[in-house]
Amino acid sequence: MSLKLRLALIFTLVVFVFLIFFCGVVYSIVERQQFFETSRLLDDHLQHEWTHLIHHRGHPDSGPGTFSDPEVVIEVFKNGKRISGLSPDFDPAVGNILSARSERVLEGERIEVVATMQPRKSLAYLSALRHVLVLGCLLSLIVILPLSLVCSGMMLKPFRILARTTTELNAKNLAFRFPAPKRRDEYGILISSFNSL
Repeated sequence: MSLKLRLALIFTLVVFVFLIFFCGVVYSIVERQQFFETSRLLDDHLQHEWTHLIHHRGHPDSGPGTFSDPEVVIEVFKNGKRISGLSPDFDPAVGNILSARSERVLEGERIEVVATMQPRKSLAYLSALRHVLVLGCLLSLIVILPLSLVCSGMMLKPFRILARTTTELNAKNLAFRFPAPKRRDEYGILISSFNSL
């Protein structure tokens, strides 16, 4: 394997690892934000239901008290017995069922309100984001590898010239010298050291 290819592969690997790390950080930040927004939504539903229950003195049958959100199911229990709401009927294949509950005593009776949801929109959004990030990593790999090959070729060009020129050096041509280097990097130091022999 040539030095050019090795340098290109190392550069590609380093950039790709950094990119994967960056995508992981972005995904976890967005996932955490989605979780907090979902939790806040459940808390808003609970608060709204409590406002409704307090206004109607603990009787949820006085009219709908919940937001119209098809992802959220509100259940009201009085002394442990359900008095309002449907049992959550969520798709277990989707997973990630979130719930929040709150309990108070109203007019001498223990009332519990449970808000349950299966955040399908959030899960779909996170799934789409995951696909975009994975696709972006793969596409960037396709771009980074040829770019790193070009860059490593440019970096190694002086050394290829040096390797070709050293073929002129032989026992009959001991006075051979390389042209004076224009730069003082590793290549320039190598040429100056060789010329001073």
